[in-house]
Amino acid sequence: MSADVSPDADRLDDLWTILLRNSEKWPDHPALITPEARFTYREVHEQALAVAAGLMETGVQPGDTMILAMGNVPEFVPCFLATVYLGAVAAPLNPALTPAETRTLAETAGARFGLFSTSRTPARGGESFRAVPLDGDEPSIRGWIASGRRPAERPTGIQPDALALVQGSSGSMGKPKLVERTHAQLVAEATCFSRATKLTCDDRILAVVPLFHCHGLGNCLLATLFHGATMVLLERFEPHSVVNALAQWRVTVFPGVPVIFGILNESKATGRFPALKLCFSAGGPLPEQTYRAFKKKFGVGIAQLYGCTEAGAITINLDEDLDRSNQCVGRPLTGIELRVVDEASKDVPVGEVGEVVIKGGGLMRGYRKVDADGVFRGGYFLTGDLGRLDERGRLTLTGRRKLFINVGGHKIDPMELEEVIRRHEDVEDVVVVGEPTRFGDEMIKAAVVPARPMEAWQIVEHCRACLSPHKVPKIVVFIDAVPRSPLGKVLRGKV
Repeated sequence: MSADVSPDADRLDDLWTILLRNSEKWPDHPALITPEARFTYREVHEQALAVAAGLMETGVQPGDTMILAMGNVPEFVPCFLATVYLGAVAAPLNPALTPAETRTLAETAGARFGLFSTSRTPARGGESFRAVPLDGDEPSIRGWIASGRRPAERPTGIQPDALALVQGSSGSMGKPKLVERTHAQLVAEATCFSRATKLTCDDRILAVVPLFHCHGLGNCLLATLFHGATMVLLERFEPHSVVNALAQWRVTVFPGVPVIFGILNESKATGRFPALKLCFSAGGPLPEQTYRAFKKKFGVGIAQLYGCTEAGAITINLDEDLDRSNQCVGRPLTGIELRVVDEASKDVPVGEVGEVVIKGGGLMRGYRKVDADGVFRGGYFLTGDLGRLDERGRLTLTGRRKLFINVGGHKIDPMELEEVIRRHEDVEDVVVVGEPTRFGDEMIKAAVVPARPMEAWQIVEHCRACLSPHKVPKIVVFIDAVPRSPLGKVLRGKV
């Protein structure tokens, strides 16, 4: 293959067109590698068509929202691409969510269908929601793929401005929202990221971050697809597996999050990776000590990427001397306009802190069932992040307008947890905050005012029954009263 197979985004309407290009021109080039198997672009194309045929038989039509509650299994790729082929709307979800949480999000998204890689599915059957598992009784995802069937033809009338993706976000205003993005916006995101990083078909991108998350979907799957590159997929993070994958498959691009790099630093896994040309962290600030320890142990510097669910990747630090600038998240990607403004939407002077606002072709259409007017001003999206620009146009983030808890890259709204904990019959009041960890993210701390004597494990078990694992408090303390200001505002800093 040639060194660069990047498509002309102006001539490609959606991700399916890009996949079709790849499968026709480079059918035997590996699209996906796992520890157990590898799949060429021809095979991924055929698998996506087989899933699309099964979905059509199930009743999926253009515009229908399809839940993808799937982990990093190879079937995620053809399932996602099948929704694109059909003109349906993919709604990736964490498969670790409880059935009740999944059902609530499915109802919010208006989804009538779902594909699941685990047994944690909402009740099947009925007219309201149809769940299809990875394995088991027909229909199943693997059964569809094994059938090798194809639809007679692709549905007509699928336009670039049609909705393609609905994805969960904490949102700039503080409550979880479902972000809506079109086919054209996903292509624009892949275009911006790939042109900035100069990826080619020869690159191999390690996907250990979740594909259901915007980081994994955009910076792993879409980036791979856009250039006809290869994605090396690991189902779960384990230090030795990551180090072995980096070396064995000569990975060239390693996207991660701060906690991944922190755990690798403390693990016994070690190695050198001469093929690795870009290693970057997203999902939260990367502590300088994590950068230094990783560079010392593995000989590789970690760049920081800044992005959000609403827009995908926004900036990346591609400085040659990361040792001096590793706390900076870099310049805006090509095609993204970024400003740092004050409360009157005026640009602040270089070096002064303000709110980061952006424009770009990948920026969302809006939120599902939620008014987005409050997060746009003058055509710019208000990210809710605070930062400053230096004289070279590089951005350094300094905080948030709203406080979320960053658990391994997951942005957790403390008010959601507080609502759940208050439902416990023995709880009078509660406040939830984040406690910094040595990896640069946070762990969840619940400070509970008990109505009667109780133990910490009761709070933990209550949360486990209602919430996904990453939302369960790691620390539970009991206090006499929630600290509040004279006006009743919770003083989280005093917890």
